[in-house]
Amino acid sequence: MTFEHITKGRIALALSNIAPLVGVLLGYWSAFDVIFLYWFENIIIGLFTVCRMTIRPDNSALFAIGGLFTAGFFCLHYGFFTYGHGMFVASFFEDQLLSGSSATDGSLLYVVEHMLSNQGIQLTLVAMFIAHLAEFIIAYREKNIDSIPEEMFKPYKRIIVLHIAIIFGGFIAMTLDNTLGVALVMIALKVFFDLKPPKFAQKKLAGLDKNLSDDEARDKIRQQLAKPEIKINGQTHQFDSIEEMVNSDIYKKYSKWVRWFLPKKHWALYQEVLAERIEEERQSAASIEPKEIKPT
Repeated sequence: MTFEHITKGRIALALSNIAPLVGVLLGYWSAFDVIFLYWFENIIIGLFTVCRMTIRPDNSALFAIGGLFTAGFFCLHYGFFTYGHGMFVASFFEDQLLSGSSATDGSLLYVVEHMLSNQGIQLTLVAMFIAHLAEFIIAYREKNIDSIPEEMFKPYKRIIVLHIAIIFGGFIAMTLDNTLGVALVMIALKVFFDLKPPKFAQKKLAGLDKNLSDDEARDKIRQQLAKPEIKINGQTHQFDSIEEMVNSDIYKKYSKWVRWFLPKKHWALYQEVLAERIEEERQSAASIEPKEIKPT
């Protein structure tokens, strides 16, 4: 597992942890309050993930059509994921989270209602929302937003790594009865992952990295088009020429996927190189055709 580079937007996210740090140091909050804050932040993260998938700097329209469909699926899946995680937190840390409350029902709804009645919690969540908004605006202006599928999976990577540590911290806090120390460790971990979120190794579609220059991307595409073939659904379809490949039904299906996954800039380069390769093939074929011999 590797980590991403620190950006201005991630610095804004890290600064949002000042509020829970102050609350813990002044004795207002325990480790269990911090656990709830970071669970509720999942909802804020999900909201801005939808923004990243639909409001994109590489799309001239206000909303990316492909992003809207993916965002709908993400909301359903991520919603169940977050709800399940919240139920786990509420059931295991019910007594600590409902401390001072007259509620007898430890369901997630009652836990959320009780925690949100705390004005300090409310202000901290507002600060977290503003930090995520600032991070999104900065990423949008700097065009530092990944492809739609990559953005969809980002929250899961971050949550899985961070919240395993948070849940273990909660159990340690109950066992050792030292919520201050555990809370400080959790906040420190949160700051680290806000600055340098985990970046899991993954194979880039078509071998293109969004950070490649136009010339580097063009060279990569030319290498991939050196052999006219399409690999899809575990099968390799080979063709005699690039033009034959482009005119095939297989390519029509394949190009839809490529266009959806690739950034708009790289898709334009792909089309440009494709046209160049077809023209090269035509010129090459014309040069080797036997010339017509006129009778004398």
